[in-house]
Amino acid sequence: MAVGEIDIAARPRAIMEILADLPGTVEWSAASSVDVLERHPDGRPAVASWSESYGPIRDRFVLSYEWEGGSEDRWHLREGRVLKKEAGRYRLADAGGGVTSAELELEFGITDAVIDTLEHTLADIRTNETL
Repeated sequence: MAVGEIDIAARPRAIMEILADLPGTVEWSAASSVDVLERHPDGRPAVASWSESYGPIRDRFVLSYEWEGGSEDRWHLREGRVLKKEAGRYRLADAGGGVTSAELELEFGITDAVIDTLEHTLADIRTNETL
């Protein structure tokens, strides 16, 4: 599991609004598209389909979301081709003076086929560099 924390000069509510704008994440993440498929009664996303690319690895996957007021956003993988596991959480805490402490926890796993491909690619690179 990866964990990161950062202080942001904004109030928690403003940050949560940005996090809840899933289609807008294409402007600041690896996502090439995000489509909200279902919404909670309060209008926040409940299920979204993502397309992302990391170099030669491309995936389309579906995440489910739970929101805890204005302080927490949790998600988990419902289906994916490359991803076989993703679970994450943003937790926001007012640090005072208009600053918010934002913590991200992220756990993910990829299919064995991707691992095999990466191992073969690395082996080819090492072989070519050595020769």
